[in-house]
Amino acid sequence: MQHNPGIFLALTYALRDLRSGTSVLFLFLACLCLGITGIAAVQNLSRDLTASIRADGQRILGGDFALLSPQEFSPALKAELKKSGEITLVQETRAMALNTQNNLSALIDLKAVDDAYPLFGAVTLKNSGSIQKVLSPNSTGFFGAAAEKGLADKLGLKIGDSFQLGQATLILTAIIEKEPDRIAGVGFSLAPRLLIKDAALAASGLSGLGSKIDYNLRVALKPEFKTDDFSAFEKDLKELFPEANFRLRSFLNASPQTQRVIDRLTLFLTLTGLSTLLIGGIGIGNAVKSFLDQRRTRIAIFKSLGASKRFIFSVYAMQIIILSLIGITAGLFFGTLASQTAAHILGTRLGIETFYSFHADVWALCAAFGLLTTVLFSLPPLAVALDIKPSALFRDRLGLMDGHLSKSVLLAIFIVASMLIALAILTAPVMRFAIYFCIAAIISFALFFAAARLVVMALRYLPLKGRPALRLAVANITRPGSSVLSIVLSIGLGLTVLIAMADVEKNFGQLLQDDLGSDRPSFYFLDITPAQKPEFIREITSVPSARSLRMTANLRGRITAVNGVEAQKALVDRSEEWVIRSDRGFTIAAEQPPHSTLTEGEWWPTDYQGPAIVSIATDVARAFGIGVGDKLTINIFGRTVEATVANVRDIDWASFAMNFAVTFAPGALDQFPATHLATVTVDIAQEDALQTHIAKTFPNVTTVRVREALDIARGLIVTVSEAVRAGAMLTLVCGLLVLAGSIAAARRRHVYDAVVLKVLGAPRRVLLKTFLFEYGTTGLIAANLAAILGTLGGYSILRFILDLPWHFFPKDMVITTLSCLALTLLAGFIGTWHALGQKTSNYLRNS
Repeated sequence: MQHNPGIFLALTYALRDLRSGTSVLFLFLACLCLGITGIAAVQNLSRDLTASIRADGQRILGGDFALLSPQEFSPALKAELKKSGEITLVQETRAMALNTQNNLSALIDLKAVDDAYPLFGAVTLKNSGSIQKVLSPNSTGFFGAAAEKGLADKLGLKIGDSFQLGQATLILTAIIEKEPDRIAGVGFSLAPRLLIKDAALAASGLSGLGSKIDYNLRVALKPEFKTDDFSAFEKDLKELFPEANFRLRSFLNASPQTQRVIDRLTLFLTLTGLSTLLIGGIGIGNAVKSFLDQRRTRIAIFKSLGASKRFIFSVYAMQIIILSLIGITAGLFFGTLASQTAAHILGTRLGIETFYSFHADVWALCAAFGLLTTVLFSLPPLAVALDIKPSALFRDRLGLMDGHLSKSVLLAIFIVASMLIALAILTAPVMRFAIYFCIAAIISFALFFAAARLVVMALRYLPLKGRPALRLAVANITRPGSSVLSIVLSIGLGLTVLIAMADVEKNFGQLLQDDLGSDRPSFYFLDITPAQKPEFIREITSVPSARSLRMTANLRGRITAVNGVEAQKALVDRSEEWVIRSDRGFTIAAEQPPHSTLTEGEWWPTDYQGPAIVSIATDVARAFGIGVGDKLTINIFGRTVEATVANVRDIDWASFAMNFAVTFAPGALDQFPATHLATVTVDIAQEDALQTHIAKTFPNVTTVRVREALDIARGLIVTVSEAVRAGAMLTLVCGLLVLAGSIAAARRRHVYDAVVLKVLGAPRRVLLKTFLFEYGTTGLIAANLAAILGTLGGYSILRFILDLPWHFFPKDMVITTLSCLALTLLAGFIGTWHALGQKTSNYLRNS
C-alpha cells in the first residue's frame, strides 16, 4: 500500500527543496515578473487617470453638469437652471486670427466666456492677474484676449500687441499657462487656444447664422441640489423644453473623449502585456521542465520509497505556486511604480491633478492572469515528470524528460486555457478586440507549433551524407526534448507583435507624408456664406497655382432615430459610436463624390426631385446594421427630417477629399440655411500668402491647413506609437529571456556532445559549425514566420479595425528577419561557447 503523507509534509519537502534552488528559477521569476509588470502598469495607470478625472471632474467640466448644444439656449431654459445653482455659458468654435502688422495668420481654437466663468478652478496666466480683468475692454474700447504661447509665437505677438479676429480688433493681454477645463471640449483640438469675452465674440461677427459654434451651459448646483444622479435633471429639462437640442454631461463623465483615448490605449497595451505574459509562459514551462529535469533523481527516490503521485505533485506544485506568488508580487510592485511615474507625466500633459490609490481589483486581476498562465504552462512538464518510471529516471541521467500527456491532463490544460481566455475577454474594455486577440493568439501558437514540427520532420529526410557537422546539428534539432519549439515560439511571437506594430506605424507615416498625391487638398475652408460664394471663387481662382476647387453645402445636425428607434438604442456596433456622439456635418450632392465607391444601391439622377433620400457611408451602415430602404431621422437646426437610405458608399477617408458620412439628394434641405465648405490645392510656396489673403478678405471664414493638421496627427501617432512600441519591446525582451533560458537548459547536453566529439577527434570548427547551424535554422524558422504573421497582423489592424489603406514594406520585413537571425545566432554562440571550451579530461575522469 502506498503511503499518502499529509499536505503539511508535502509543504515541508517543498520549502526544503526550494532552499537548494537553481538558476533556472530566475528565468521563471523574470518571465512572470515581466508579464505582470506590463499588465499591472497599464491597468493601474488607467484606473489612476480615470479616478483623477472623476475626482477632479467639477473643475475639468467647469460645473456639476453641463448642457452641450449646437444652438443657443433659450432665456427660459437658462432661467430654469438658475433655480438650481449658478450658471455660466461657454461658446467654442474655430476661427482665424490675423496679425495685420506682419501679415501672419493662424487657425485658433476660440473660447468665449461670460462674467461668471470659471465656476470651478482658475485660469493660470503667465503674467498673473484675473482672467475676467485681462479679457475686459481697455480704455480705448478694445477687448483683451488671452492666448496660449504657441499662438502668440505663431502670430509674432507680444503682450500689448493688437490683432484681428473677424471684424474685431483685440489686444493680447495675457499668456495662458493652465486652463482648468481644457480637456472638457467637445472635439479634437487642431489649434492653440484663444480665450475672449462673449461680448468680443459678438463684436467679431463670428457668431452669425450658420457659424459652427458649440454652446456649453454649465451649472454649479446649490448644496440642496447636490447629487450623483443627473438623469432626473435631464428628464425634467427635456419635458419642460422638448424643442431644445442638447446633451447633458455630468462631472462624473467630465471628459469622455479623453476617457475613450485612455480606454483604447489601456485595451491595446493590456493585450500587449498579455502577449508578454503568454511568451513568458513558454519561459515558465521551460524553467519548470529544466527544474524537474534537475530533480529527476529526487523524484525517482520519492517513487522508489512508495510516495504517491499526489504527494509528488503536491511538493512540486507548491514550489511552483510559491515561486509564482513571488513573481506576481514583484511584477505588481514594479508595475505600480511604473504606472505612478507615467500617471504623473500624463497628468501634467493633460492638465489634471493625478491621484494615486491602491486598486485591489487590479491586483486580483493580475494575480489571476499570473496564476492561470503559470498553471497552464507548468502542468505539461509536471505531468510528464510524474509519469516517468523510477528505473528510467535512474538509467537516463542525461536525457531530458519527454512524454505524452494523458487525457485527464489535456482536459485540465483545456479548462485552464479556457479560464484564461474568458478572463481576458470579460475584463477587456472592448470585448470584440479581446476576442480578436485571443483568436489571433491561438492561431499564432498553432502556426508556430506546426511550422516548427514540419521543419523538424523535413530535416530528418535531408541528404547529409558526408557532412558530419550538419548531421549532428539536425540530430540536435530533431531529437526528443529539443529546445527548437520553445525558441521558435518565444522569439517568433515577440517578433510578430513588434513587426505588426511597426507595420501599422509605417503605414501611418506613409498615409500622413506630404506627397500623398496631387489631388490632396492644401486647405479646407469652412463657414463660407452663400453671399460670399461668388467672391470666394474669384479670389481662389485668381491664385496662379490654385486647382481642384470644390465647394459643397454644409449643414450641422444629428441622427436622432433609425427606423423609428432612438439612435442610441438602435446602435449595434459600439465601435462606431462616433456617428451619434455629437452633431455632424451633412451635405447635398447631385453627383457621386470622388474617392467613394457604391457598395449597395444606386446613385440618384442629377436632376432628382422627390422625397428625402440619403447616401450613407459604410461606417454608418455598420453602426446601425442598416442598408438601402432603411430610414434615418435627422435633427438639423432644431427641425426633424426623415430620409430613406438610397445607397451605401465605401469612402476613402485617407484621400482627404471632401466627403460626408451622410449626403442628401437635392431638394430635401433647400429650406435650411447652409454655409459652404471648400477645398483647394495650391503649391506649397503659395500656401502662406493664400491663408493670409483669405483671412483678410473673409474674416468669418475658417481656414484649416491640411499640412498643419497632418503634423498634429503625426505627433499624436508618434506619441501613441512610442507607448505601443514600448509594450512590444517588453514582449521581445521576454522572448529573449526565453531564448536565453532555452539555450541554458540545453547547455548540459551541448557540453556532453562536445566532450564526446572531442574524444572522437572532431575539430573545434566542426563543433562551432554544428551549433551555429542548429540555432541558425531555429532563428530562420521564427523570423520568417514572424514576418508573415506580423505583416498579416498589421494588415488586419489597418483594414478591419482602423479601416485604412495598407502598403507592403518588404525592406523593413527583410531587415527584421535578418536581425532576428543574427540575434538568435549570437545568443546561440554565446550560450555554446562554454561548451566548446570544456576540457575532456575532467569529464572522462568523473565518468
